Amino acid sequence: MTKLVLKHTTQVDGSPRLSCHRAHVLAEDSAVSLKAIGSICNEQGIKIVNCQLGCFGDKTVV
Repeated sequence: MTKLVLKHTTQVDGSPRLSCHRAHVLAEDSAVSLKAIGSICNEQGIKIVNCQLGCFGDKTVV
C-alpha cells in the first residue's frame, strides 16, 4: 500500500504531497481506511493538501 500512496504523491518544492481527494480515492479503490492512508502519509512525511474539509492545504472554507 505504501508504494501505491507514493506513486500518487507529487513533489512540491521538494516536499511530498497528496491531495485529500486522491487519498479518498486510494482508500476506496484499495478497500482500506482513510486512517491507514493517513498513517502511511505520516510515516513517509507526506503532507495532505487541498483538504475537502478545509483543514489542510490551500483550500479556504467560507
